Amino acid sequence: MKIAIAQIKQETNTFNPIKTTMNTFLNSGFERGQEILSKFNTNELRAFITILRKAGAEIAPLMATHAQSGGVATYGTIEGMAEHLTDSLKEELPIDGILLALHGAMVAERVSDAEGYLLERVRKIVGPEFPIVVTFDLHACITDRKINNSTAIVGYRTAPHIDLYETGERAAKLLSRIMKERIRPQVGFIKLPIILPPENASTEEGPLKQLFDLIHSSDQDENILCSSLFPVQPWLDIQESGSSVLIYGLDKTAAQRWASRIAEELWNKKDEFRVVRTPLEKAIDEASSHVSKPVVIADSADSTNSGAPGDSTILLSEMLRQKIQCEALITMVDPHVAKLCAETGVGRQVSLELGGKRDIFSRPLKVEGKVRTIFDGQYVVSGHGGQSVPWNTGITVVLEIKNIKIVITEFPSSGSHPAVYRTAGLEPKEAQIVVVKSPRGFRADYSFAAKVIIPETPGLATPDFKQLPYKNLPRPFYPFDGEEKFQNLMKELGKSQ
Repeated sequence: MKIAIAQIKQETNTFNPIKTTMNTFLNSGFERGQEILSKFNTNELRAFITILRKAGAEIAPLMATHAQSGGVATYGTIEGMAEHLTDSLKEELPIDGILLALHGAMVAERVSDAEGYLLERVRKIVGPEFPIVVTFDLHACITDRKINNSTAIVGYRTAPHIDLYETGERAAKLLSRIMKERIRPQVGFIKLPIILPPENASTEEGPLKQLFDLIHSSDQDENILCSSLFPVQPWLDIQESGSSVLIYGLDKTAAQRWASRIAEELWNKKDEFRVVRTPLEKAIDEASSHVSKPVVIADSADSTNSGAPGDSTILLSEMLRQKIQCEALITMVDPHVAKLCAETGVGRQVSLELGGKRDIFSRPLKVEGKVRTIFDGQYVVSGHGGQSVPWNTGITVVLEIKNIKIVITEFPSSGSHPAVYRTAGLEPKEAQIVVVKSPRGFRADYSFAAKVIIPETPGLATPDFKQLPYKNLPRPFYPFDGEEKFQNLMKELGKSQ
């Protein structure tokens, strides 16, 4: 066997005004050909390589890249990605199968279903029956275009996402089985008009765990090949948005029955995902006075992990207003200020307007502080399962305002990982307050936190979806419409079981 592998990953927040460009991907890492086998150590690709080598397959590495969650990709970017992917594929023909690691929630100008478009371009080259198996993030937006142009889609099963390697393993093994047994997977697919806040969407507890218990139960059915649940990235203002259940089976009836059962359970549990946040003033007061440290304040509304700009000044402004006496760490994306501080030099005082230039809910904040550190923003995030992800935050500085230390970056940083502070010479375990720009994923890396507080802040990744100007969602849609609007949906779910 000769199997082609590739990765293209970016999660879009359509409310973020800053476009994702080809440079955004290049800054995070872009490899082609044989370099992928040694340099690009993300978990899905590593799993692909491991399983294929064990099977004695020849590996045809096409391309591998990723970009930080952010705004809509330019049309030139998605076209460039498609050309890189298809040109590399053509160079490797003939091949016997394809494994792709995609995100599933990427949006580009003129192409709201970016991964569906990429898969369609690949499908045109290899033909309608050719085996293509894809891995998607748990927050992927599933569409008919994605399904019709792939043989099977395999989703993550954990939030926080710690099963990327295992997902790659399942995909590679499924492709092998499809090829050896000449299986044509039958699809059971239901999309629900619903978005859910990720703060309470953990597969370790609560309603999402119960739903994934059902996903795991379906694995025991000998007619089922692969089961996935996709509570979609909620900050996608597109017509195709919605949470999905996607089941592949040897038998279509069995696959659809499982999809309907899980979809109905998801609908019944939707209210259990609601987030209770702490008023901002109280959140800062509780964090600064807590007996143990560190206290993590998860500013999820400005989550760079969710594609928000990462330059909200609301939390920092409240810390300064309260004149907190404890050490606090916070991040801020501000290219202009990062460059200005770098030009000023270490140890020098600066007076400037910080943040609030991209986030529509806040304004630039006038501050005075001392430049403590300047560095190039190049570091590696070591994730679960041995994954090593390169990061490039560009010009990065630490600005010290009394006991508040602000890591200011040119490009967005990993909002959920302590490395953003440690690389800047700051240790989160020693601070009283550590601000993360993440709704849920940070919990995997901040298990040492004494307490976690989610403040009631506005932002472009807020769990209070009604604060945001959604215009393109199909209606009725939860949570924007009342229960009475969904009677027909409930009838259809009942019929399909």
